[in-house]
Amino acid sequence: MTEQHVKANSSWTFHNRLKNILEKLGVQNCPEAVMEYLQK
Repeated sequence: MTEQHVKANSSWTFHNRLKNILEKLGVQNCPEAVMEYLQK
């Protein structure tokens, strides 16, 4: 695997995990997640 493939895979993994976390929190993006946290 080339370094470019590793970077692409890491980027995909990060975005996929972030998407899953945001879905579990019931928000659409990071700023919404922060606002949700600050309101608690």
